[in-house]
Amino acid sequence: MQLVDSHCHPQMAQYDADRDAVICRALDQGIGLICVGTTLEDSRAGIRLAEQYPTQPVWAAVGVHPTDGDLDQVNPAELAAMLDHQKVVAIGESGLDFFRLAPDDVEARQLQADVLEQHLLLASQRQRPFIVHVRDRHGVFDAYDEVLTLLARHQFSRFVMHCYSGDWARAERFLELGGYLSFTGIVTFPKSEMMQEVARRAPIERIMIETDAPFLAPVPHRGQRNEPAHAPLVAEAIARLRAIPYQQVAEATTRAAEQFFGLKKTAV
Repeated sequence: MQLVDSHCHPQMAQYDADRDAVICRALDQGIGLICVGTTLEDSRAGIRLAEQYPTQPVWAAVGVHPTDGDLDQVNPAELAAMLDHQKVVAIGESGLDFFRLAPDDVEARQLQADVLEQHLLLASQRQRPFIVHVRDRHGVFDAYDEVLTLLARHQFSRFVMHCYSGDWARAERFLELGGYLSFTGIVTFPKSEMMQEVARRAPIERIMIETDAPFLAPVPHRGQRNEPAHAPLVAEAIARLRAIPYQQVAEATTRAAEQFFGLKKTAV
């Protein structure tokens, strides 16, 4: 593999018309991809999609996004059962998303935290890497600090901060806990100075590339449907920020993804 899109959603409906073509465009460029689940059914769909490429670097992660409408109905046993599949390499995405919550919606915040803790316990018990989703409602909540508290409480270190958009001070704390930081096409946006600072300063061996496709398409595709084949644009942006060759970023982030997810051991 020349690059790994460590977080994308090609099983989603946005690709119903051309899903295989989208995946093949990435594979033809030497890009491996991890199909990340956002609900139990979406996770199963990601596994089914990965199964269609048995000899290719296409894997799945299984999880429940914190804004899933049925979060209170999630059965951890169903998630645990999916971990036995040979194509499943991680739990996630799971975490905290307070962006659209009302300030007084304590119940919803607590539910998200409870599910995140359940998934962290499962990841610890099964010794699986964990993909963390965090989104704040700035000025009202601080989801990043709550996630830091949970990770520290459980002494859990095998995690990656998906689409990291916090500041450098918090990034240092996640790194101190042993975590990784993953960057999306947002890093190519001109006004993303805070994210760009983190991408520039973080240890290169602890960062990953992702598209979060179909979302967050990088410049010059901003506003369009994203796809894993755009992952090199994220790596190119990070190379420019760090003033190093693109190949150095590609090799370091691919190595980080392979080690973090255990991809070489799961390739068939």
